[in-house]
Amino acid sequence: MRLDITKLKIAMIRKNMNQNRLSQATGVNKTTISLLMTNRQRGSIQTWEKFAKALDVNVFDLVETENESSLTADQK
Repeated sequence: MRLDITKLKIAMIRKNMNQNRLSQATGVNKTTISLLMTNRQRGSIQTWEKFAKALDVNVFDLVETENESSLTADQK
């Protein structure tokens, strides 16, 4: 299971939240959020749960499904 950066960005836009505000709402360091959003760090399920709570979504709304993870970039 992986965090879907696109889904995270969409949820952030819907809540009018940037990385700084997400950091304040979750207690997750801004650097960590930046690394996650640029796929340089994977993060933990606990971090994803904090994001989901702050964004009023289910954590499963922020992760890739099995079908999505098996698609190539051209198929997405």
